[in-house]
Amino acid sequence: MNKTYIYMSILAVCLTFSLIGNMTQFNKINELEHKIKKLTEQDKAQAIAKQFVLTLMDTPTPENEKKLRSITTQKAQQKIFANDMDLEDESTNGIKQRVTIEKTYFNRLSLDHVNILIQFRVYHDIGNGQSTASMYEMNMNLTSDGQGVWKVDSYDFEIQNEENLDESR
Repeated sequence: MNKTYIYMSILAVCLTFSLIGNMTQFNKINELEHKIKKLTEQDKAQAIAKQFVLTLMDTPTPENEKKLRSITTQKAQQKIFANDMDLEDESTNGIKQRVTIEKTYFNRLSLDHVNILIQFRVYHDIGNGQSTASMYEMNMNLTSDGQGVWKVDSYDFEIQNEENLDESR
């Protein structure tokens, strides 16, 4: 009978340590899942911000307008489409424009609001070997609908510097 109590005591101690270990692992798994969810949301928000910059700085087309309307809130759309002037297509004037994103900075304001700062360069190929590049910085606030869909709510951007990239040098 003493052996039974000893074996039961040993089993109870092992079971206790096992339960404590499982609870610790469960808490670690929950923390990691939470971090993964935050990082996934961060990636989604940054992808929308980059798409916004590339679409906004591209040549105005009906497709780009539709894309901009799908990734912005009503507040941002009012700012974008407030000046309903017809912009000339730069590609028909011999000017080609391309945008490259240099750096992106992310700041979470709350669970469903983030601030993203994007530094990007716009190259204008004028022709005859003449090019200019302008460095811009866009600060934007994005909001989530709670279902993982991020939209640009407000934005401001300014030119940082401009340089002549004349290829004849």
